[in-house]
Amino acid sequence: MTDRQTDRQTGRIDQRDKSIDIIKAICIVLMVVCHAGIGLPYSKFIYFFHMPVFFIVSGYVFNSKYSDSFDAFVSFVKRKIKRLWFPFFVSTSIFLLLNNFFIKINVYTNNPMFLKEISGEYNHLTEPLSIGDTVVQIFRALTFNSETQLGGALWFLVVLFFLTVFYAFCDLLIKTFLKKVSIKKKERTLLLIQGVLSIVFLFIGYKFFWYVGVDNFTQLKVASFYSLYYLGIVFRVIRDRIDNINIFIKILIWIISIIVLVFMTLNNGINKFGLAENQYNNPLILLLASISGLFFLFFIARIVSKIEYISKPIVYLGKNTLYILILHFLCFKIVSYLGVIIYHKPFFFVASFPVLFEGNLWWLAYTIVGVFIPVLFGLICSQLKKRTVNIYKTYKLRRKKC
Repeated sequence: MTDRQTDRQTGRIDQRDKSIDIIKAICIVLMVVCHAGIGLPYSKFIYFFHMPVFFIVSGYVFNSKYSDSFDAFVSFVKRKIKRLWFPFFVSTSIFLLLNNFFIKINVYTNNPMFLKEISGEYNHLTEPLSIGDTVVQIFRALTFNSETQLGGALWFLVVLFFLTVFYAFCDLLIKTFLKKVSIKKKERTLLLIQGVLSIVFLFIGYKFFWYVGVDNFTQLKVASFYSLYYLGIVFRVIRDRIDNINIFIKILIWIISIIVLVFMTLNNGINKFGLAENQYNNPLILLLASISGLFFLFFIARIVSKIEYISKPIVYLGKNTLYILILHFLCFKIVSYLGVIIYHKPFFFVASFPVLFEGNLWWLAYTIVGVFIPVLFGLICSQLKKRTVNIYKTYKLRRKKC
């Protein structure tokens, strides 16, 4: 038996799957590695699968009970508001409120010398925000329409929010039309219709981006990545069969997945691949890279999950990916500050984004700081939350006694 049992008829999950948390942990670390060592040779290899697999595992944990009725769907939307919209809004608002302070300490800069000294497509000057501008941007954040440089990775929360809600809504509509169908047949038909929809939406997301020229459009990303979310649900259905196949076949699948990813990395014809911009050479490349990345990480995660002293900290990391997603760019500045002091550079160099120093082992320093400080921050927040709850419960108990 695996460490997670799923009722395929209800979608109810009895136990958290450690392998999924391990996969999430690996993916979030790889994301930080790519941002820390942008342009390095390994970046292209990682880009082919780390974000696609994130969307796949999001589909894997989708609980189909939330599309059984309209009330259940509303409950699902509320959960996503709490888990995706709220972190986006709070973190974006904080970054906006601290904008002028960040300029003063060189996290951002409006020094015109900056662009003369520092090159790179992501570098730009940041001007101070008035109170009115800040309020306007915070209000725009209510509808996911506000961006900050330090919150550059938060596009994932935006897309995932609309993707999960849209998928659940489509699921609800399909189930409504299949009311009179038997449970077993309904399950297969639902999966089939969702498969057809995922192909249609993938075609729309791809064609509109490349032929209409829509840039950075959230709706097109939702259309493109609908298929990845669907792959996660299919993978959950067939996971037990994959676990039960012969060990040699597993090794063969794992080796093939690596070969596919390496071939794509070395293929100069595949020159565009970035989910943040909805860029991929063609839909087959996206699906092939995503599936290969999934199997590559899944078999590693299955092995790691059986080694308790290794899996425990990695699982914890996988449960706290949100803090890393939000804070890693800001934490990079710590390393940049140290580098500026060591090499006696002007302090406005710190505003270089995402990192100031590339090559050698700087990427490793950025990665370590970008992963562990956010996790430490999350741990402190968790402890403070527990203490606050305990104090509140104690206070209520004393009032009842009085």
